[in-house]
This record gives sequence, C-alpha cells and structure tokens, in this order.
Amino acid sequence: MSFGILFYYIAHLVESSIIPIRDFGFDHRTYLPNFGLCLISAWLALNVLQNRRSKKNIVTAFLAYIVVLAGLTWQRNNLWRDPVAFFQHEISINKNSFRSYCMLGEAYYVAGKLAQANETYKSALPLIKYHVDRGNNSEESCFSNYAASLQEAGDLEGAKALIDNLNISTLSLPMQSRFTVTLGNIEALSGNLTVAENYFLRARELDLQNIDAISNLAKLKILTNELQESFELFTLVNEMDPNDQDGIVGLQYLSELLQE
Repeated sequence: MSFGILFYYIAHLVESSIIPIRDFGFDHRTYLPNFGLCLISAWLALNVLQNRRSKKNIVTAFLAYIVVLAGLTWQRNNLWRDPVAFFQHEISINKNSFRSYCMLGEAYYVAGKLAQANETYKSALPLIKYHVDRGNNSEESCFSNYAASLQEAGDLEGAKALIDNLNISTLSLPMQSRFTVTLGNIEALSGNLTVAENYFLRARELDLQNIDAISNLAKLKILTNELQESFELFTLVNEMDPNDQDGIVGLQYLSELLQE
C-alpha cells in the first residue's frame, strides 16, 4: 500500500510541475499516476477479503465503486463530446482563463452561433493579462477568429477596428495572412473590390498555403467577370484540398458557365 501511495505522488511529479500547463483537460496526465491507485485498491481488496465474514460487503462496496466510476466516466465523456459544454465547464472552474474563453468563442463560431461567439471573444479581451502561455500565437489566433466572426456577423467596422488596433506587422507571416484575408473580406462586403483584391493578393504573398486567400480571390474574380482566372484559382484550391467545399462548388459552377 505504501508503494502505491508513493508511486501515485511521484508519478504526478513527472506529469506536472510548478510551471503552468497549457492543456485544458488533464485527464491523460492521470493515467500513469492512477496505476498507484490501482495498486492501493488491489492491496485493500486482497487484505480485506481475507476476512470471509466481510467478503460479501466488500464485494458489494467494490461493485458500487465501479458503478460510480463508470458514471463519472460517462459524464466526462459527454463534456469531451460537446466543445461548447467542455469550455463552459472550464470557465466555470477558472473564470480568468483567456484561452478557455477564446476556445469557447471558437466553438460558437464553428457552430455558426456568431452572436454568442462575439460576446465570448469580447469577454476574453480583458483576460489577456492573465494569459501565461505567450509566444505560440494563441492570442493572435483568438483575435483573428474574433475579427472573422465580427465580419461574418456584419459588424465590418468592429472587425476593422479590432485589426487596426493590432500591430499585425509584428506577427508571423501566416498570421498576418489570416488577418489580411479578413481585411479583404471587409472591403469586398463594403463594395471596394479593387482594394479587396489587393488584400487577397497580399495574403497569398504572405502565406502561399493560405487556402482562404486563394478561394476568396477566386470568388472575387467571379464578381469582376474574370471567369477563366477564377476557374484556375478554384482548381488550385481543389488541388490543395480536394475536400474543400468552396473549391468543389466553385469548379462546378464555373464549369457550367464556361461551357455556355
């Protein structure tokens, strides 16, 4: 039993430290330490079961223990299955978690719930002072998603103001490209197609793998009646990602137009 207890705590020293960990769910970090709990449980079972008079009660207790653990596992799995519920749970534990708010905003954004996404992103901004995991573009990704969500919700001024307040020239090239695509979308929705095209071209220069820059430029070419160039761009999108829906739909649409 002593070995099991010692193993449990020593294994946690290996998995954790005084340095903050960026993970949301720490379930996987308990796998190795929990072997110590298994040893303790086995020792208790073997020693207590030697008393035959209490054998029935012990078996009943262990069965109840297994049922409780199964219920807790089912409950935890339900959280992992639903990103919104998962990050809401994380926020309920740590209300100052900038990253949890950002990820909840992203979960809403992916689900198409733009109003909730924007409200959540807005709540995240004052919490950046508590964010300890700097240097991995997590803040920039959050702001980029926030700007895109504002833009898709029709708040073009809000999206542009958010980007203007950031010094995006100091960011990595792929991140600059993401923000530049959003600026292009804002200008396109405002009817400034030439300005939008320049933004999309700039986004491609910054990151040749930014498929959104290519796809949005292809859509813009349809609006300017440059169909052949649009077709070539959508072909490139399809080559980069055959499952990209914009590329698939764009090629089908243009194939019909160009055959007429």
